[in-house]
Amino acid sequence: MAPEFANDEYLEIKMQAITDKVKRAASQLDTQITQSQRTAAQRHFAMNYLMTHKGWLSVKISDRTKNAHYNTATGIYEEGSYKSFYKWFEASVTDMVSKKNIRAFNDGWNGKDLEKDGDVPFEELLATRRRNLRRVAIESVFFTGLAGIAYALLNYADDDEDNYALQLTSYLSLRVLNEQASGQAGLAYQMYETLDSPFVGLATVADILAMPLNMLDSEVVKSGRYKGETVRMRSLKKVIPGLKTFDDMQKLKDTRDTYYFYNKNNIKFFNPIGAALVTGLDD
Repeated sequence: MAPEFANDEYLEIKMQAITDKVKRAASQLDTQITQSQRTAAQRHFAMNYLMTHKGWLSVKISDRTKNAHYNTATGIYEEGSYKSFYKWFEASVTDMVSKKNIRAFNDGWNGKDLEKDGDVPFEELLATRRRNLRRVAIESVFFTGLAGIAYALLNYADDDEDNYALQLTSYLSLRVLNEQASGQAGLAYQMYETLDSPFVGLATVADILAMPLNMLDSEVVKSGRYKGETVRMRSLKKVIPGLKTFDDMQKLKDTRDTYYFYNKNNIKFFNPIGAALVTGLDD
């Protein structure tokens, strides 16, 4: 009789498990959902709004807020990191206030309040909680450090506007900070923006449709980012691929200030760290 590992069915099951784990890992790294998940989300009446240029948002929401469950694709018991943090914090505060327990948070770390979930061992429930609490702590520390770096660079850049390298570095640090905020404390604001403007590419379509008429317009733009340029040139820069990026790199300080203006709410929304540190451009 052939050993179990030589069985075709056994090998097929193992290969499928490996494939599922690779897809899961790729989804986490790229912050893009798989095709099967995308199809399921597009059929959902609410999640459908998150599918236009924001496939990453559904991944982040799931990672932060999903209910506890055993993931058959990864073979790991999982729960949203923010959900684990909320349960731990709520139980610890309640225990500390009601029982005057000064070790309430430490007891919560050790899983004193964890409730049984089917046949899942207590050790696995505790490991999931601790893994998520560590994740929240590390992400918060990393974001704090990143915000501090961005704040310092923004102030240095304001004092030396002719230093191209410094302007570029401050702009890139601000973009990285905004990306980090979008996947953490800024999730709620990202959901609001998605519901407020679900059709992300609509402005680009409008610019393309208006381009033929704008080609005949030589009027000079009086204010805004394109001040001093003709309406014709503004239209070209908005529509032609690469031209706007080239223009942005030529006007780095204006590009940075514009980026901050449109993204500052995301950085500050429900985010005391970002609100306290990233204030350099508000002056």
